[in-house]
Amino acid sequence: MSSAGRAATAALVMTLVAATAWSQPAASPIEQQQRRGVELLQRGQNQQALDLFRELYDRTREPRALWRMATAEAAVGRWVEAEAHMRAALGSASDEWIRAQHTGLEQTLRQVQARVGLLTLRCSVPGAVIEVNGHAVTTFPVRVVAGDVPVVVRAEGYQEASMTLSVPGNVEQAFVQDIELRPTGAERRPAAVGTPSATTERVQPAAVTSLMRTLGITSIAVGGAAIATGVVGLILRNSAATQFNDDGCWMDGSSVFGGSRCADSQATTATMQTVSVVGFVLGGALAATGAVLLATAPPSGSEEHAHRTTRGIRLTAGPGAIGLGLGGAW
Repeated sequence: MSSAGRAATAALVMTLVAATAWSQPAASPIEQQQRRGVELLQRGQNQQALDLFRELYDRTREPRALWRMATAEAAVGRWVEAEAHMRAALGSASDEWIRAQHTGLEQTLRQVQARVGLLTLRCSVPGAVIEVNGHAVTTFPVRVVAGDVPVVVRAEGYQEASMTLSVPGNVEQAFVQDIELRPTGAERRPAAVGTPSATTERVQPAAVTSLMRTLGITSIAVGGAAIATGVVGLILRNSAATQFNDDGCWMDGSSVFGGSRCADSQATTATMQTVSVVGFVLGGALAATGAVLLATAPPSGSEEHAHRTTRGIRLTAGPGAIGLGLGGAW
């Protein structure tokens, strides 16, 4: 427990002890033992006080002894037992001590109840063994000390689920957690995070991942081939244009002059220019589509647990051109 937690507990214990101060006038042996237990609490000897009040309650069955036993239980951190015993003591409305202290005792009970929460666990596998704080539980909701609560769920033929749930202090409304067990050998997925309501894990089928990656790689490959075609077309277009100029050819509008070689060079130039433009545009679109498919394809279970390399798409400079750069594990 942190120093702040110990200080808060100590302050609450002093409040609890204050609620035990009223006593019966007669200094009988029972009364002397009651006072002895209160003194032990005031000195911080909480376990000794708990033992004394438990023995006293077993002998007398007095609501006053039950309440003070609950006070000692709270002092040693047994909030669930303390809350239950305080409620039982307050139920003794006919007891003189309870009637005289009822208002203050109710306020103290509310402080203790702030340390206790209700937890309900629901498992997808009938007959699963559910352990809360290391103890098997079969009936819900169950009272637990508010805060981090370790939970283990196991069933024959299924992977064991182990988690820690953060349960708030609330004895009126249960904190509910649904737990889904995976069959033994099934691909492991991240465990559910404790929330006040059911948490559902989204499953990405392996077929979707495989299809997206196949399409992405194919698109990039075809896009690369189209870009390569565009490059070849550009080279042939420039070569034909150079030949056109070297042969002394010229054009007037759409008419070509200089002979049949000039007409052939002009036709080749126009055709290769079209091939080049289409290759670059189509190749770039296909490559970009493939990159997006690869970047957005959901990771497989093994990749999810192995490493979480960040994927990304970015513009990158190359020799004489700008292209797409891909980063990440594919």
